[in-house]
Amino acid sequence: MPIAGGKPVQLSDKDCSGPGISPDGKWVVCVSSDQNHAIFAVFAFEGGTLTKSFDIPPTYDGDCCPLRWTPDGRGITYPENRGGVGNLYVQPVSGGPPHALTHYVSEGIAWFAWSKDGKQIAIARGTESSDAVLITNFR
Repeated sequence: MPIAGGKPVQLSDKDCSGPGISPDGKWVVCVSSDQNHAIFAVFAFEGGTLTKSFDIPPTYDGDCCPLRWTPDGRGITYPENRGGVGNLYVQPVSGGPPHALTHYVSEGIAWFAWSKDGKQIAIARGTESSDAVLITNFR
């Protein structure tokens, strides 16, 4: 949808969740599927062409946060949860295997964001707990 108003333009006919826009505004990355296989999909903002795709690791924590581009636009930052421990990984857009950005040994990640200058990253971490309470005969 143009910021000044007007008619919305469909970017792609594929399902796309957790989108992130590249720093230069030319690309969108999201979680999509290719022949029933989950992928990180990179679409061109102009025309919506699928330009790159990457297999999603089985430990990807899609409930945490949307995908984020690295500040230089060369990678996609995403959370993984391995055995209850959350860490951030970067998938290089040029290809190759992802690499760990953080090396925590406890707790999960609830949210993260890069600073505007790209020199720091804020990460909300912790453990999640909940209790169930049954209330009866409540009037």
